[in-house]
Amino acid sequence: MQTPILTAQEIAVIARALDVHATEKGTRRILGAQLGAIINEAVRPKHLRELGGMRHIATSSLTNLVLPTVSSPGDPDAIFEIIARPPQVAAARVPEIPTEVAGSDLWRLFSNPRLPCELVATSAGAILASTPQDGRTTSQSALGRPTAQDYHQLATQFASQEEEPYRTKLEEVLSSDDFYNSWIAALRFLRTPKLNLLKRWETVRSEFVSSQLYASLISAGVETVRASQIVAAARPAVSQRAGQHQGDGQSKAELSPSVAEVFVSKPVSSADELSTLRKILHDAIDRMSLVELREIRVPAGALVNANTR
Repeated sequence: MQTPILTAQEIAVIARALDVHATEKGTRRILGAQLGAIINEAVRPKHLRELGGMRHIATSSLTNLVLPTVSSPGDPDAIFEIIARPPQVAAARVPEIPTEVAGSDLWRLFSNPRLPCELVATSAGAILASTPQDGRTTSQSALGRPTAQDYHQLATQFASQEEEPYRTKLEEVLSSDDFYNSWIAALRFLRTPKLNLLKRWETVRSEFVSSQLYASLISAGVETVRASQIVAAARPAVSQRAGQHQGDGQSKAELSPSVAEVFVSKPVSSADELSTLRKILHDAIDRMSLVELREIRVPAGALVNANTR
C-alpha cells in the first residue's frame, strides 16, 4: 500500500469539494481534469505536478474517495467515480499521541468540551490532536475550544429569544448542573409542526462552533485562506430548513456572528486567495437555510451591481 502524500486537511477539503460536485452535477462520475482542478485548489500553494500528478495522487491518497473507471476508446480524459468519504474515527476516541485530524473528526473533537483533547495547529495549517499530557506546557499554537460554560451562555441567549411558554420551559432546564442532555431532550420534546427548536439550535450551534474554530485558527497563526478551508471542510452540512415559526421569515435574533461575515472581514493578500475565498463562501451559501441567508449582510452597492448585470 502506497503512503498517502496529502495531509488529512487536504483530503478533507477534496472530500467536501467532491460532495459538492456530485450534488451539483447529479452524477458521481468526474473527469480527470475536474478532479485535478479540485486537488490543485486544495493543495495550494503547492501544485499537483509537484506531488506526482493527478493520477498518482488519486491512487495514493484518494483511494477512499475516487475510483478509476474504464474509459471508452473515444474518451479524451480519464474518468473517476466518487465512491465515499474518508473513513471516520469513533466520535469519542482521542489519540494518545499527536495525530493529524480534519473534516468531521476535527469538528467532533473541537466542539465537544467533554472530550479530554488538545488540538494544536502547525505552521502549515495541519491540526494535531492528542490527549493532554500532565506537566506539558501548552503551545501557543494550541486551539482554544468551546467550553461547557460557552454553550450554557449560548443556550441562555437562545432561550431568552423564545416566546412563552417555550422560554420558561427552556430556562428551567438551564438551571441543571449538567444541563446539556436535558437541554437537547427539551428541545426535542417541545417540537411542533410549526416550530422545530432542535433544528434551530443545531443551526445556531453550528454557526457558533464555526466562528470559534476560525478565530482559534487565526490566533494560532494559521493564514486566512487556509483557516477558511479548514472550517469549510469540518463544518457539517446545514439543513435546508432551519426550525422556525410558520410565517416567520427571520431568525429570532443574531445569536452568533455569521461565519461568512467573519470570513469576509479578514483581508486577503492576492487574487488567488480572493478566488479561493469566494469559492468557499459560495459552498457555504449553497448549504444555508433561508434564515441564515437573511442574516448575511451585503453592501447595497453590491446588490445594485448584481441586478444591473
